[in-house]
Amino acid sequence: MRSLLKQQGLWAPLTGKARKADENDEEWITLDEKAHSTIMLCLSDDIIIEVAYQETAAALCTKLESLYMTKSLTNKLLLKQRLFRLRMREEDEDVALILLVSLPESYENFVESFMTGKETLSLEDVRSALHIREDRQQATSSAMENQASGLSVMGKRQKKSGKKKSKSKGLKGPKPGDICNYCKEPGHWKFDCPKKKKKQGKKEDADGSATVAEADDTNSEEGLALVADEQPHWNDVWILDSGAYAVCKVVGIGSIRIRTHDGVFCTLNDVRHVPQMTKNLISLSTFDSKGFSFKGEGGVMHILKGSKVVLTALKCGTLYIMKGSIVASSADIASSEVLTKDMTKLWHMRLGHMGERVMQILSRRDFLSGHKVQNLEFCEHCVFGKLHRSKFPKKGVHRTKGTLDYIHMDCWGPSRVESIGGHKYFVSMIDDYSRMTWVIMMKHKGEAFKKFNQWKILIENQTGKKIKRLRTDNGLEFCSSEFNEFCNNERIVRHHTIRHTPQQNGVAERMNQTLLERARCMLFHAGLTRKFWAEAVNTACYLINRGPHTGIECKTPYEGYRIWSPSENRVILSRNVVFDENSMFNSVVKSISAEDSSSVDKQVELQITHDESESQLQGGEDQHSPDETETTTPDVHPEARQTSIAIDRARRTGVKPPLRYGFEDMMAYALQVANEVEDEPSTEEPSTYKEAVSGRERAKWLAAMGEEMESLWKNLTWELVKRPKGRKIVTCKWIFKKKEGTTPDEGVRYKARLVARGFTQKEGVDYNEIFSPVVRHTSIRVLLAMVAHHDLELEQLDVKTAFLHGMLEKDIYMTQPEGFVVPGKEDYVCKLKKSLYGLKQSPRLWYKRFGNYMIQLGYSRSLYDCCVYHNKADDGSMIYLVLYVDDMLIAAKSKSEIQKLKANFNAEFDMKDLGAVKKILGMEICREREKKKLSLSQKSYIEKILSRFGMSTAKPIDTPSATNIHLSSDHAPKSEAEEEYMSRVPYSNAVGSLMYAMVCTRPDIAHAHAVSVVSRFMGQPGKEHWQAVKRIFRYLRGTSDVGLIYGGDTHCSVTGYSDSDYAGDVDGRRSMTGYVFTLGGSVVSWKATLQAAVTLSTTEAEYMALTEAAKEGIWLKGLVGDLGLHQEQVVVFCDSQSAICLAKDQVHHERTKHIDVRYHFLKNEKRIEVKKVGTADNPADMFTKPVPHSKFQHCLDLLNVMSC
Repeated sequence: MRSLLKQQGLWAPLTGKARKADENDEEWITLDEKAHSTIMLCLSDDIIIEVAYQETAAALCTKLESLYMTKSLTNKLLLKQRLFRLRMREEDEDVALILLVSLPESYENFVESFMTGKETLSLEDVRSALHIREDRQQATSSAMENQASGLSVMGKRQKKSGKKKSKSKGLKGPKPGDICNYCKEPGHWKFDCPKKKKKQGKKEDADGSATVAEADDTNSEEGLALVADEQPHWNDVWILDSGAYAVCKVVGIGSIRIRTHDGVFCTLNDVRHVPQMTKNLISLSTFDSKGFSFKGEGGVMHILKGSKVVLTALKCGTLYIMKGSIVASSADIASSEVLTKDMTKLWHMRLGHMGERVMQILSRRDFLSGHKVQNLEFCEHCVFGKLHRSKFPKKGVHRTKGTLDYIHMDCWGPSRVESIGGHKYFVSMIDDYSRMTWVIMMKHKGEAFKKFNQWKILIENQTGKKIKRLRTDNGLEFCSSEFNEFCNNERIVRHHTIRHTPQQNGVAERMNQTLLERARCMLFHAGLTRKFWAEAVNTACYLINRGPHTGIECKTPYEGYRIWSPSENRVILSRNVVFDENSMFNSVVKSISAEDSSSVDKQVELQITHDESESQLQGGEDQHSPDETETTTPDVHPEARQTSIAIDRARRTGVKPPLRYGFEDMMAYALQVANEVEDEPSTEEPSTYKEAVSGRERAKWLAAMGEEMESLWKNLTWELVKRPKGRKIVTCKWIFKKKEGTTPDEGVRYKARLVARGFTQKEGVDYNEIFSPVVRHTSIRVLLAMVAHHDLELEQLDVKTAFLHGMLEKDIYMTQPEGFVVPGKEDYVCKLKKSLYGLKQSPRLWYKRFGNYMIQLGYSRSLYDCCVYHNKADDGSMIYLVLYVDDMLIAAKSKSEIQKLKANFNAEFDMKDLGAVKKILGMEICREREKKKLSLSQKSYIEKILSRFGMSTAKPIDTPSATNIHLSSDHAPKSEAEEEYMSRVPYSNAVGSLMYAMVCTRPDIAHAHAVSVVSRFMGQPGKEHWQAVKRIFRYLRGTSDVGLIYGGDTHCSVTGYSDSDYAGDVDGRRSMTGYVFTLGGSVVSWKATLQAAVTLSTTEAEYMALTEAAKEGIWLKGLVGDLGLHQEQVVVFCDSQSAICLAKDQVHHERTKHIDVRYHFLKNEKRIEVKKVGTADNPADMFTKPVPHSKFQHCLDLLNVMSC
C-alpha cells in the first residue's frame, strides 16, 4: 500500500507533515481525498464498515494501524517465540545416520558392514537391518545351554548302518581288514588310533593354554577349527578359511568356548591346537561336511544350521573374520595333563551333580570306570542350584525367668471385611514366660505404635514390672523411627526377624493361627456373618487366657458374658445370663445380614451394665471392670459408656493372599461387636448439648458456646416474644466442631455454632429465593497468578458469623437455644430479626448484604464472576477481592490500601484478620517474594484422604492412568459375591475426594480423564473400577507435594490448548474433550469431559473440542479484562490442522454440514485466534488419552505443575 501511494504521489497526506507553502487548501484537500479513496478501494467490505467514519487519509491509516498493526511487547514476544520454534526439517538420511551413531559399541561391526558400499542411507533400511539382527539374536539365544545369551555349536555324529563315519576328509573309512600302522591292530587307521591319542595327551604341556576339551553330553563335530598360541593381537580373531586342512603339527584336540563380539557364547568341538600358527582359523569345508550352510550379503557372512544362524562373520579386506575371545572355564576346558587327582568331583559334575551317597553305590557296582568315590569337595554350583531354607528347630526353648522379660508381637491383616467396629487389623502381644496373650484391634497398621504404647503403660502399671525385650518382624509398622526411638528411650531391646523368615517369630505367628482357627470354628457354629470376625478373635483370646490354671485351683478368674442383642443392635456386658447352648440364632443373623450394610447412619451402641453385688470377684487377681478384657487396653470412661461407631469405614483392598491362605482369610473376617471403642473422648466432637457439657472438654465447649451467644446478642439477631398463635416455630440445635489452626502454633480451635433446623421451613411461606453464588476456583487461581506476576500483597479475612448479617424479609420464630433459656421466660420464643445459620435463605441474604456494601465502597462486581470485586486505588493501582461465603482474599499493590479496606469491614461486620494468606478452601499457599513465585498445593488434604482410604502406605506409581486398560460398564459386578464386595467399598466417597483435589490443584489426575472416567460408574462400580481408583491414590501417594507454580514469567497473557480423543468412550463411543488455559505460563483452568454428541470423524471431534475451549477462553479474557489485564485476542492452540481449517473456512461441505450450528460461532469470533501446535508440545494431550510417563511429565512441565 505504501508503494502504491508513493507511486501515485499520494503519500504526503499520510506522513502527518505540514503541506508545502505553494499548495493551497483545495489542492491539499484534493490530494488527501485521492489518497483516502485509494486506500478505501483496497479494503474489504467488513473492514470498510469499521473505518467508514474516518474522513482523512491520515486518520484512516491511523485507525487501520490500531486495528491490525500490533506493536505491543506481547506481539514482539510471540513473534520471537515463533522464531525460536522454527526447526530445520530432518532428512531421512540424517535420521538414519543419527540412529546408527547412537548404537552401542557392540554394534560397531554391524554399522561398518552395513555402511560399506552404500552411497545413500534410508531410515527404513536401517530399521529393517536392526530388526533382522535382533530377531536373529533372539532366535539364537534359545539354543543356549542354561544361558540366555549363549550359543552352542554342537552337532551329533551321523550314524549309518550302525557304523561311524570316517574322521578322514575325502575317504570312506577303514575296512575290517585294514591294519593300524601305529599299534598294528586291525579295524582302524593310524589317524584314529586310540593309543596314539592317549600318548599324545600325556605329552601335552601343563600350562592350560593348549587344551583338549571334554565334550558335553552330545557327540562332537570334528576338525572345525585350528587354534594358535596366544598372540597379543590375533588371539580374539577367527578367520573363516575355505582352504583350512589339518595337515600340520597338532599337539592337542579338544573343545573350546568363545565369546563373540556381540556377546554370544558358542562352543567349538574338535579344535586342533597348533602352537606354530599365528592366527586362528575356522574351516568352512568342515562346516559344509557337517551340514552347515553359508550365506554372505552386504559384507556379512552367516553360518546356518538349517534356518538358524549359529555364527556371524564380518568382511575385512578379502577375508571374513569373526571376533571372539576364548573363555577359560573348568566346566568347559579339561586339562591335558594326566588326571592323577581324585575323580570324585569330576564324576559328580558328569552325573549332573549327583549326591556323594549315590555315587558311592555306583562306585561299589563298578559303574564309574574303576574310580573310587572319596570325600566330595565343596561345589559352588550345588550351593546355588540346591539352595533352600535352613531347618528350624521343631520345639522352642523356654529361657525367660519372669513376666515381661520377653514379649512377642505381630500384626495380622488386612481383613477383607471390616468388623462392626470398623477394624481391619489386630496386633497380638504374648508374654514369653506366662504365655499370657493380648489382642488389640486396629483400623490401620499405622496405629501399631500407639496401641503398643497404651498397652505398655497399662500392663506395666498392672504388674509393676518393665518390658525388657521385644521381638517383631520387619514390618514398617514396627520399624518406624518413632517406634525405634521410643524403645531406645524406654531401654527395650529390639529383636527383629530376618526377612521372609516368619518362623523366627513363631510364638506370635502360631498364636495368631490359633486365634483365627478358633474364631472360624465359633463362626461356623454360631452361623454369624463375616463382619463379626474381630469379636470371635477377642473371644478366642479371652478363653485361651482363662483356661484351667493350677495356680488358682482350676478356677477361672472371670465369670461374665458379653452379649450382642440383634434387636437392639448393641453389646451388653452382664453376669446374670442364662443360655440355651443347644440352639443358635441363625435366622436372626440372616435377617440382619439382609439389611443395607452400606448405610452410614447405622451405629452400634456399647452399653455397660454394672452389678454392685458382683463388684468383688473371687480369686487373687487384680480386679477389672467387665468391659476390660485383654483385648482392649484403654479404659472405657463413664462419659463414654454409650458410644456410636459408624460401620461404613474407608477400606483398602490389598493384593490377594496366596492360595494356601485363601480359606483362612475368607473365614477369619468374622465376629466383632463394638468392644473396641478406642478413640479418646478428647478426639471426638459431641453431637448434642448434653454430650458437650458432660465430657472432659466441658469448659472448652462452654466457652465456645458463650462466644457464639455473645456474637448473636451483639448482632441483635433476635428478640424474645410470646409464642404467636398459628405460627410454626423453627427449632434449633448446637453444632460442635474442632478446626485446625491457621498456623501451626495456634493449635485446635473449638467452635460452637447455633443453627436453625431449616428443613422445617416451607417455601413461599418462610422463604422465596435461596440461591447464593460462590467464587469459582478458576477465579481464585487467576487472582493468584496475577498476584505472583505483579508481586502484590495478599491477605485473608474471615467474617465471624457471616450469616447473621443478612436482614430477614419475612418473620421467622425460633425456640430458645438449649442451655441459654432466659429464666422466667421459658415459654417465650425468638423472633429472628437477622438471618441465622441453617435457614434456607441465609446464604442469599448474606451475599446480598455484602455485595451492596462493596458497591457502596465504590467497588465493581465482575461481570464474569459475581464473587470477584475490583476497584482502583488512589495511585491508580488495582485492588481485588474474592469472596467464598465468609472467607475472602484481598490483593493490592499497597498494604495501606488493604488496611483501609479492613477498617471499613471492621466497622460494618465482625471480622477476623488472618494476615498473610496461608490456606484457603483446603489449598495451601506458599510465596517466594524474592523470586516472584507462588505455589498452590493440597498436600495435607491428599495425605488425609490417603489415610482415610487406607492408601497411605501404598506403593507409588508414575501415572494415574494405565495405558492398556479401558474401563466400561462391562466391568460392573456380575455375581452376588462381587456385588456384596463392592457394596462395602467406599467408591463414591473415594471418587468425590479425588474430584475435589482435581478441581482445586491437581490437573495431573485429570490425565486421560482418570477421575472423570471412574466417576461415570458410581451407580454400579466393579472391581476393575475400584482398581482404577486405587491406582490414582497410588499416584497421589508419590506426588502428594505436587502443585501449581505461578510467577517467574515476564509475559502475562491467557493462552489455551485443546485436544480430543476420537470415540474414546467404550460404552457410548463418544469422544473426549480436553483443554487447558495458562496465565503467564501457569495453568489456571482445565477440563476433561465427554462430548455431548457422537462425532463421525476426528476432524469433527477436534472441532467440537476447539469450540468448547474457545468458550472458556472468551470467559477468561473477560475476567482478566475486568481485573485490568486487557488482551485483544486469546490464542488457542490445536494440533489438528483440519479442525483449524474448518474453524477458518466459511464454506459448508458434505462432511461437516451436519455439525450443530452452535459449534460454528468460532468461525466469526474475533476474540479467539486459533493456531497450530505440534502434538508433542500440546499439554492438553494428557487430558484425553493415556500417555507414557515421559510425555506425561513433559506436559506437566509445560503447565508449571511440579513439586512445591
